[in-house]
Order: sequence, then C-alpha cells, then structure tokens
Amino acid sequence: MLSNFIYSLTLFLREHKRFFLKRSLLLLSLFLLSFPSFAKEKESFPFFQILRNNEVNLRTGPGERFPIEWVYRKKGLPLKVLNEFDVWRQVQDVDGTTGWMHKQGLRHKRHVMTLDKRQNILYLKPNETSLILAFIEPHVIGKEVFCKENSPYCRATFGHITGYIKRTSLFGVLKKEEVK
Repeated sequence: MLSNFIYSLTLFLREHKRFFLKRSLLLLSLFLLSFPSFAKEKESFPFFQILRNNEVNLRTGPGERFPIEWVYRKKGLPLKVLNEFDVWRQVQDVDGTTGWMHKQGLRHKRHVMTLDKRQNILYLKPNETSLILAFIEPHVIGKEVFCKENSPYCRATFGHITGYIKRTSLFGVLKKEEVK
C-alpha cells in the first residue's frame, strides 16, 4: 500500500514538476526579497560618492549623446549625487557645477574635501579647545571619514594625520548625517 502511494506520488510529481518548480522559485524569490540585506533599496537623494578613476566625463545630460562639459581628473574626488536616470547620476561638485556622469565612473565610498576657508583646523579631539594637529589648505581630500549624527565635528585622515575637523569646513557630508 505504501509503495503504491509512493509510486502514485512520483507519477504526479513527474507530470506536474514544472508547476512545482515555478511555484518553488517564486516562493524562494519572495522569501529572499523580504530580507533587507537581499532587497536593493533606492538611496534617498542627495548622497555622496567619489570618482572611481583619474578621468571621468561630466555631461550636460544623462546619455552619451549629450556633450561633455567637464573632464574630472582626480580619483577620489567627492561629488554630491542629486538624482538618477537609468545608469546616469546627476552630480554636483564642491564649486556647485552640476552635470551627469555614468554610474561606472563613481564609487560608493566616502571622502571629504576642505572648503575655501582661510583656516581649516584639524583638532586632536572634537572641540575647539583641543590640541591643533594641522591647518588644512582648501580643496584637500580627506579619507577614512567618520561623523556622529548631529555632531559639529567629523573625524578624517588628511595625508598621514587623523583628527577632527568642523563639519562646516567640509564638502562630502550632510549637515546632520551619520557617516561610518
């Protein structure tokens, strides 16, 4: 009796295996997409990325048919991403110039750049009374950025010196954003 049941089940599964395979794949897909680590969420704008290469074109519109407005030649340069269209990202540089870049020219990593101020001061600790480590010139790129949410200071490395710099002295972080 049990062997008849198994034989019948085997025949049934052979006849309906496409149905079960499709249903199983659908259920597996829904299961995997229910976890945030597997589901790709759209990033909210604006956010920051850096240049992937030493030469990246900035175009007037989202596509290769649009003319090149600028050619950026600084790998690691931070840019603010304002919008997206297919594989194109609308970006803004430290001087406020906006245009479109292909997403392959950008990288999800965080760098900062000092703004045009006479003195961008790098402190040992996150306060003005702390020991001054360095005076950073304008337009210098900092790496290994860490900012606490709502903190007026961010930790960054400029060259071989790591310290705290006022968030208002930097391009590459939003006002109240946390950067890990």
